[in-house]
Amino acid sequence: MVSKSLLPSSVTLPPWRAAIHLRAEYRDEKTAIRRQRAEGPLQIQKVLYPEGGDVAHVFLLHPPSGIAQEDELDIQIEADEFSHSLYATPGATRWYKSSAQALCPARQLTQLNVRGGATLEWLPYENLYFDQTWAESQLTIKIESGSRLLGWDLHQFGRTSCHEPWAGGRVHNALAFYLDDQLFWTETGSWTQDSIARSDDHHHLGSFSITGSLWAYGPTLSDEHYETLAASLPYDDVCIAGLSQINAPRTTQQDVGTFSSDTPIKPESLVVMRLLSNDPERARQVCERTRAALRPLMIGKSASDLRIWAT
Repeated sequence: MVSKSLLPSSVTLPPWRAAIHLRAEYRDEKTAIRRQRAEGPLQIQKVLYPEGGDVAHVFLLHPPSGIAQEDELDIQIEADEFSHSLYATPGATRWYKSSAQALCPARQLTQLNVRGGATLEWLPYENLYFDQTWAESQLTIKIESGSRLLGWDLHQFGRTSCHEPWAGGRVHNALAFYLDDQLFWTETGSWTQDSIARSDDHHHLGSFSITGSLWAYGPTLSDEHYETLAASLPYDDVCIAGLSQINAPRTTQQDVGTFSSDTPIKPESLVVMRLLSNDPERARQVCERTRAALRPLMIGKSASDLRIWAT
């Protein structure tokens, strides 16, 4: 397979379509990952179990090393009751420059469906938008009461390490959470070079080149835990982060899975951390530290870093 990024700029290849649909199932005291659909270059590495059989670590791979103009990636993940699956990528998702002849944006459509009693962690590296990218990224998360979720979604404009700013292009991002089939929280952003730079635009980033959010769904944090975590977040010239907690409607917290009707239902909430930064390493560190603090509280697992983060 020849990577588009290695071809001369005068060579035009047809867009790639790639899809991978995975299901996490809990069988024989182990989370198993089953491929339901696999098309094109999207694939996964061997499933790892560094925390034991109940937590499956899955690394999503896109061998072309990036998304070029008019490419489309379709990722769908189902998490069945009692399963615990963690998904990551070996590096940033690169969105390459689009030519003036492009008829539509490059797209990545991701949907995560988490059943009651299941746990899913979504921990990819950042989306990295090259100059003159035309890109569309949609992340839809459907969770049920009694499920557990922890993940993040990061976007970097331009390659700061190469001193290549994002001087232009079009990027649209959409993030939507559904709780028990009802829209619970959503966030969208549409960026051009002008809108990022303008201080009067709703989507401006000011002097920052990175934006993103971390989210966790589970038991409502106590006031003490919430205030401690909020106070630990940075607010300086390099990185700004803030925390919020959105309580789930009590009417949606119905009995799910094997929970008995006699089991008291604890209040659940979605915790959201938003950040702006101009240092990708700092942004990741803030996300990793926040995840480490939330993991025991929200999903009942001790904090543990992925080995790939140390490479």
